[in-house]
Amino acid sequence: FVLVEGAPGVGKSTFAWELCRRWDQVEALMRYSLVVLVKLRDKRVQQATGLADIFCHVDTDLQRAVVEEVIARGGEGVLLIMDGADECPSSLWKDDASLFHRLLSGSVLPKATALVTTRPSASATLVCQWKPQRRIEVLGFMTKHIVQYAESIFGSDQELLNDFHKYISSSPSIKGMLYIPLNTVIAVGVYREYRENDRPIPVTLTQLYSELCLILLQRYLLDSKIVKDASSLPQTIEELPKTVRKEVLDLAKVAYRGTIEQQCVFHQLPEGSKALGFTTASPELHTGRRLSYSFLHLTLQEYFAAFHISQLPETQQQEIFSHYSSFPHLTVVWTFVAGLTHFRGIGWETLCLKGEYTPVQASLLRWLYETQEKEIVTTVLGSGVVELVGYSILTPFDFFALGYCVGLSICTWDLKLCYLPQESVEMVILGARVQTPASSSITTLNFIGSKIKTCVEHLKLLPLSQIQRLDMSLCKLDSASFSALVPIITLMGNLGSLHIDCNPVDSDGAVELLHTLSQHRNLHTLNLTHLALGCDDV
Repeated sequence: FVLVEGAPGVGKSTFAWELCRRWDQVEALMRYSLVVLVKLRDKRVQQATGLADIFCHVDTDLQRAVVEEVIARGGEGVLLIMDGADECPSSLWKDDASLFHRLLSGSVLPKATALVTTRPSASATLVCQWKPQRRIEVLGFMTKHIVQYAESIFGSDQELLNDFHKYISSSPSIKGMLYIPLNTVIAVGVYREYRENDRPIPVTLTQLYSELCLILLQRYLLDSKIVKDASSLPQTIEELPKTVRKEVLDLAKVAYRGTIEQQCVFHQLPEGSKALGFTTASPELHTGRRLSYSFLHLTLQEYFAAFHISQLPETQQQEIFSHYSSFPHLTVVWTFVAGLTHFRGIGWETLCLKGEYTPVQASLLRWLYETQEKEIVTTVLGSGVVELVGYSILTPFDFFALGYCVGLSICTWDLKLCYLPQESVEMVILGARVQTPASSSITTLNFIGSKIKTCVEHLKLLPLSQIQRLDMSLCKLDSASFSALVPIITLMGNLGSLHIDCNPVDSDGAVELLHTLSQHRNLHTLNLTHLALGCDDV
């Protein structure tokens, strides 16, 4: 099977829809005689016991005939797209009797092609249980796509467009978030709304979603005539009229229960909350008559789940955190909790790293960034040696959070940033630059295979005075890059190991750097393999 992975809001479901839409347009898809899209968040789909439960059609005779033919052919020519593995209970994949377990194991429709979309939180289970033939990551927007979307919304208002460009250029944290298309949609809407009202623009994911929710609630208050004019609108959720605030709290409670149980589709919602603008209704797959409800996006449901936790007494917050903090599917919830509460209810001291050498997950760095408090960052990360682990699928914003924590912390970092695109490397540097001068230090910096050619001169913004090992192998550095590296190397008085092998630099560029390295008395390892150097140069 094929596993399609991506961060929340990056466009996995859109990708699944596009495969269906282009079935008759793309040669690779046209070889399939049948394409079936299965939304795994649907409760009835999760309870399916046979193919007839997921191959649905209003014409039951046609449905029966298709199922019989598909079974007879063993699934040959069938593309089965299972969207949202992270939106259903993990037991669905572990239970041998489950239809989806049997589909992926090949005991049902062995000749069919299965394509599964998921967040990274559910990837480990799928990869361990079945070995995907191919893994694809949905990357989301590049810078040009962000600009194109903003232009499509702002239209001919060039002043507004220019101001938005200045905003994202001066706010690298927001720029890092916008590589997620969903965040771009939210940010553009929030920016236009808040620029018109001269309000401060969000700089964290929590602030972004908080402002989105406030805007939707303000529209609801005006549309329902609860508030007569815009000048009387509440400016925070806490200022909402009591009846509306209760509806928000009721909705948040539903979101919390659903998120804990990995439920995204609800048969019922509190009556008053349906009109608030956060959910959508659709006919149920099998009945075709009864409505079911879901949040506009799973990330919005997770925000409301976090909001519910933030409203609980501190003892309950602590109990929930101690029980659920390690659950992979709740990582985004805790990101929002960090932004809403700064972990005060939970007691952020419980997050403190222990030991002289500690690996950290990117999720912790996201949480720390959302708090926007230096004391929390420095205390949690401590003063030992810290290494980022498990960064196979991270967004540019995650790397900005890493740089932010590097800049604020007082610990020593062992950074392995291998095979990264340029945007991710830039985000680490920008995150650290916001906090310069840093109190932390980096002892190991490994860039093997990363696209750092245009970033070399900005490496001086990182705390490099204590660096002992630097690896820039396979980074496609040319002579100009080596020249830019010369003044940076002079800052590294403790450098003991340097690997700059396998870079397309000419003799002149390499010799210039070697002259600088001759002054480094601590340098004991130098790898120049596959550089354009002759004996005289050496």
